Amino acid sequence: MLSPLEAVSAQLAAYNAQDLETFVAQYASDVKLWRHGELFCEGRAALRAQYAALFQANPGLKALLLGRLVGGATTVIDHEWVTGRSDGDHLEVFATFEVVNGLITQVWFRPERRVPAA
Repeated sequence: MLSPLEAVSAQLAAYNAQDLETFVAQYASDVKLWRHGELFCEGRAALRAQYAALFQANPGLKALLLGRLVGGATTVIDHEWVTGRSDGDHLEVFATFEVVNGLITQVWFRPERRVPAA
């Protein structure tokens, strides 16, 4: 069983490699993703569909880890800089991961800052 740090690190590596199946495997079957306090994705099937479309539309997508906090036995908070979007914009993202029994069960994306393409 992966530690919370290992699970979040594995999903980030898979995201950057656009390895959809390895990415999805880091999440619980009933995972919930929240953006700005609203549920926008629930379950592995929805996660797979959402990220398959994201990777297909943005083949150069990468997330650079700017900082990481590990709190308690279940929480990891990442500060990321996302590049490679097809619209040329960059995103500054804060993501809080809850990890239980080696799988990511919930993710909360905090307000992001979009930096428009020059």
